[in-house]
Amino acid sequence: MDLTGGNDPLVGRTIAGRYLILQPLGARLYRASQAPLDRIVTLRLLADDERLLAQASIAGSLSHPNTVRLFDFGSTGDGLTFVAMEHLQGVGLAGALSDGAFPQARAVHVAQQICRSLREAHALGIVHGALRSSSVVLLREQDDQDFVKVLDLGLRRTRDPSLLTRQTPAEVACLAPEQARNQPLDPRCDVYAVGALLYEMLTGAPPFAGATTADVIVRHLVEEPMPPRARRPDLRIDEALDRIVLRCLAKDRAARFASVDELLAQLKIARALITRTPIEAQATPLPVAPVRPASPPPPSRHDPEEARFASIAPVRRHRRWLGLAAVAALALAGFVALRSRGADAGAALRAASARVVDAPRKRVHRAPTIWLRPEK
Repeated sequence: MDLTGGNDPLVGRTIAGRYLILQPLGARLYRASQAPLDRIVTLRLLADDERLLAQASIAGSLSHPNTVRLFDFGSTGDGLTFVAMEHLQGVGLAGALSDGAFPQARAVHVAQQICRSLREAHALGIVHGALRSSSVVLLREQDDQDFVKVLDLGLRRTRDPSLLTRQTPAEVACLAPEQARNQPLDPRCDVYAVGALLYEMLTGAPPFAGATTADVIVRHLVEEPMPPRARRPDLRIDEALDRIVLRCLAKDRAARFASVDELLAQLKIARALITRTPIEAQATPLPVAPVRPASPPPPSRHDPEEARFASIAPVRRHRRWLGLAAVAALALAGFVALRSRGADAGAALRAASARVVDAPRKRVHRAPTIWLRPEK
């Protein structure tokens, strides 16, 4: 069945009894209406060398905002295998790259969102394994002009190396070396693919190109990528970003970032350096100093009377305490004398108290009182 375009025989046909195909969107992609919900979806028909993974049902539970939602999957009686997913109105990353390299901050922003989508999938044991520019769609949201949606999680090409040559050079532009060797896959093959996409976003070209698919695959296996800074010296790519890309593209996966979490942390630092934006750090509570009672404010230099009172107040307090101490001492002496001498001691105590009471006091000069008589 010819699904390449032109008079597409599938337009107007109902797939699996519930998907009415409305129009083609691209290679094996269709806009369809789902009954009875009357919901517009994107229907993707799988190629002969693609298969649904056993985790496809798990992929349907992926809920990260940067992951396209998978609604349904199945097959028809005539051998068509399909996946129904949310309908997106945006531009593919491949189409956006046709205009050339991205600014560095934009490239990192897109790569970070791809990593966040992959992080959720990796936590569920799902490896993308086929990440490339056609697997990423950029949407225009109100607060983000490059909101990423990652497609095809839960789908993967068959791992038969002989079938790789059936793909186009663009489809193997992000192929990890271990995939070409038909080795078991783990999340680090997706780290390689993110590095290849980031390379292309920064330089405007994939890390490896060739006239044929085989040429590209061989270069993934044996050729070291030219550093992005050397590839495009005119763009002055940040050194830290250059190192991140090259580490992602290491031939030995043990030399790559162990997870997309590690890659995300480095991308965050690189973006802060590029945009000169401080990195959010966990706030450390500062020690709280003990609260001390507030001391009275010093006297104002402009009020001489207040200053004079402040200077004599300590002297007055000192004299008051001396007087109280003298009375206490005399009382104690009288008590001792009373115990020892009886009635004579009582007379002595009264005489001592009289002396304290009759002690001369400091005379206080008061202004004379003036009486005013009413005029007659």
